[in-house]
Amino acid sequence: MFKALKVSLIVGIAAIAGSVLIASSGAHIVHAADFRSGDNTVIAKDETIDGSLFVAGDTITVNGNVNGDIFCAGNKITINGSVNGDVLCAGQEVTVAGRVSGDIRAAGNKVTVRSQVGGSVTIAGQTVALEKSSSVKDAQISGGSVLMAGSVLRDASASGQSVDVSGRIGRNLQADTDSLYFSSTAAVTGTTYYNGARDIAQSNGAQIGKVQRAAEQDRDKGNSLESLQATILVLAAIMFLVLGMVVVLLAPRFLYSVSEQGMRHPATAALTGFGATFAPLALIIGAAASVLGLGVAGLAFLVWMIILTLSLPVFAFYLGRLLLARSTDNALLYMFAGLAAVVFIGLLPIIGGIIVSAGGIFGAGMLVSTLVRRWPKPQYKLALNQTVHMHQPTEPTHKPTKKEK
Repeated sequence: MFKALKVSLIVGIAAIAGSVLIASSGAHIVHAADFRSGDNTVIAKDETIDGSLFVAGDTITVNGNVNGDIFCAGNKITINGSVNGDVLCAGQEVTVAGRVSGDIRAAGNKVTVRSQVGGSVTIAGQTVALEKSSSVKDAQISGGSVLMAGSVLRDASASGQSVDVSGRIGRNLQADTDSLYFSSTAAVTGTTYYNGARDIAQSNGAQIGKVQRAAEQDRDKGNSLESLQATILVLAAIMFLVLGMVVVLLAPRFLYSVSEQGMRHPATAALTGFGATFAPLALIIGAAASVLGLGVAGLAFLVWMIILTLSLPVFAFYLGRLLLARSTDNALLYMFAGLAAVVFIGLLPIIGGIIVSAGGIFGAGMLVSTLVRRWPKPQYKLALNQTVHMHQPTEPTHKPTKKEK
């Protein structure tokens, strides 16, 4: 069961990253794009944006209409206005209450859809809800708790610890969960493909048609481990996307400087990154075991963790500059494209992990090299023009008179 959950999560994240990458790579042909950022970013109700909207911040509220796609990253994201395009967002809490003509690709801790969606929805999160007022063409949902109370015109796929269905599904439902519940208002026109250990729970009045269950021997004993891996994967992807946008908003000039270091001196950045990634561990252990004590070791460990945490966003910005060097000079677009590319690469089996790890090492090298170069160096001047005089007796200026003699 959880193999399907893991695959669904990967597909969801890949769809989000891929859409961002395609849109960012083609940004130079878009005639109008609006970039917004800030702790509390609000698109007013009477405001209309003609073109794509790129927005990042702590709290994002879109009350106006957008004639284009929305790309957003933040903590709390609320879209109340109409979107004549796609919605691609990652955040702690994402709510889409306005009509969307295209698709929704979203990832977050809590993702809620309350409106009509002309296309499909691909959502990954801890708590995901298609509320009663929602209507979508197709739905692919992965999370911990999944609620499907709205209408799905065609096919739906839901993976999670629990899946509750109270809405209508036009064709087939694929459910990968150990807790599947149909309320009295649920209706599935086609077949329900159920992969779970427990029996399906349903209320009187539920119309679920044909049910096909997976064979007992098909269930993997490693379900719990795969579920944990899938959850870690989606949370890591969300945090990576949000962290990258926060970094580019707080320090765009510094990122330009850091990436420039990698472009001008790639060999130095690679060697420095290798040392900055692996050498500190031995130094920290040595400090903890010596008279320097745990305090120094703890401080060194904190600095090391900060460098490793920032290394991938730094590499993503660098990669974004390489991808879009001829298209734009916008820092947000660089970061969007780089983040999407890193997520895509990271999803590749085996080789993806190797490439991303190498990218992190390279990012750490760029960061450390820039910090070392910027660190103020003490200057010592030797005053060669000054002569050192030895003390010698001098003749008194006062000459004694005859009487004094």
